Amino acid sequence: MASIAFLMWRKRRIQKRRELDLAAELDRAENAILWQHPPPLADDWLEHMKQEAARLNEANTRSRRVREDYDELFNFSTSLYRDLPASTLRCAIEMLPAEFAEHLKKACPEGNYETNSQWIVALKREVDGVLLPMVRTRHPTTEGNRSAEAAAKVLNEKRLFADLAAEERIERLIDQQVHRFFKLQAADELMMHKRKSPVRMIEASINSANEPKAQG
Repeated sequence: MASIAFLMWRKRRIQKRRELDLAAELDRAENAILWQHPPPLADDWLEHMKQEAARLNEANTRSRRVREDYDELFNFSTSLYRDLPASTLRCAIEMLPAEFAEHLKKACPEGNYETNSQWIVALKREVDGVLLPMVRTRHPTTEGNRSAEAAAKVLNEKRLFADLAAEERIERLIDQQVHRFFKLQAADELMMHKRKSPVRMIEASINSANEPKAQG
C-alpha cells in the first residue's frame, strides 16, 4: 500500500509540475515591459537620478525585447524632471519619432505654459495618459500572443508526450502493485481459511489429545 501511495504521488507530481511551469510562464508574460508604468515626476535632479538608477537596475534583469515605439516614449517619460532645462527638453522631443514629436507639439505647445515646470508636467501627463495607452491599443493581441507563446513552451507536443509516457509507466507500476496486493491478500485469506477448516480443527484436537498430560 505504501508503494501504491508513493507511485500515485509521483504521478500527481508530474501533473502539478506542468501546472506550475505553465503558471510561471504566464506570469512572465503578464509582467512584460509593455505593461510597466513610468515612475512619478521627480522634483529635482537627485531624485530623478535615484529613479533612473532603480529603473536601469530593473531593466538589466530583463531580457525581453520591447517594441521600439513604446520604448521611445517610455524612455522619454522617465527622463523628465521638473527643473529639466527647456533646451534639453526641446532636443528630447525632436529625438522622438516624428509622429510622437508632432503630437506633443500640438497637444502641449511650449508657449501655452507660464513656466518650464508646468510645460514638463503637461508633457509627462500627455505621454503617460495618452501616447503610451495609444501604443498599447495598436497591439490589442500582444498580451494574448505572449500568453500563447508562454503556454506553448510548456504545453508543447514533446512535453505532453513525455509526461504522458511517464504517467503510463507509473500507472503500469501501480497496476502491478495492486495486483500484488490482492494476490497477497488472497494468500492470507486462504491461509486463514485452512486454519479454520474442520479438518484442521479435528487434527488440532487429536494432536492435543495425544499430547502427554503434564504431571501435577
